[in-house]
Amino acid sequence: MPGKSTVLKNSPGLDSMQAYMNVANGNEPASGAEIRAKADFGTVPDMAEGYALAGEHKDELLSNMFNAAPTETMAKSWEQLQTMEKQVYTNIIYGNESIEAFDKFVEDWKAQGGDQITQEVNAWYQTVK
Repeated sequence: MPGKSTVLKNSPGLDSMQAYMNVANGNEPASGAEIRAKADFGTVPDMAEGYALAGEHKDELLSNMFNAAPTETMAKSWEQLQTMEKQVYTNIIYGNESIEAFDKFVEDWKAQGGDQITQEVNAWYQTVK
């Protein structure tokens, strides 16, 4: 759907977070977005609280600026690395693994091509900055 597309890849929806932050701070809803946010606090509170929390930390959100063709290592290893990432996050969230599993994931991610991809992307960045 056209409404779901974004100009920049991985752009966070900061405007949508503001409505949740306003409601979480006790402001009376004054817009449609805030009315929906207030309703979400009643029906899906975990999601609504997540949006409010993300909004509080919006200065820490970074967009992915890499927009070139996949690097050589990405072409070879990226799909596997993304699968590893999704699996460990899911296992931690659902309590199937402890938070310490993240440290092992980072170690494995780096060893299985992550460090090389980081070097390749940084080299690309040097050519376009």
